[in-house]
Amino acid sequence: VASGPVTSSFVPTAADWRLETVNLSSLVNQPNVRIKFEFVSDGGNNIYIDDINIAGPVGIETVQTGVNQFAVYPNPAQDNAAIGFQLNATQQVDILLLDMTGRQVMKIYSGSLAAGDHQLPVTLAGLSAGIYFVRLSAGEENSLTRKLVVE
Repeated sequence: VASGPVTSSFVPTAADWRLETVNLSSLVNQPNVRIKFEFVSDGGNNIYIDDINIAGPVGIETVQTGVNQFAVYPNPAQDNAAIGFQLNATQQVDILLLDMTGRQVMKIYSGSLAAGDHQLPVTLAGLSAGIYFVRLSAGEENSLTRKLVVE
């Protein structure tokens, strides 16, 4: 919201918020795309930016594996965690829990999954505290890995 000079610390009200949409389709297939927010103020004050959403393929992993939004949560975890991801197409999926040396500790899932959102529970009870890796393999040669800390 553009306004005149404000000498006190600016804090937005509900009426100050607005929705802005920027089409970035011209940047598709461009290497090393980064988004920057620049704020210019005469005299300085606060800026508030909330709920930034970027849709569509947003990284090389998505293009190579057909997997979006691969996450392990909560992280760190204690007795239970969950794995969330989205598939662009039906495909064979293998999910393994590996220790720091790359040794398989647990097979979390192996089978075909349909396109769409998936959330799989993982029981961690009995595992030693430490750092593990969750490897999701989709298709024949593509895999993604996320770190999981077990407390």
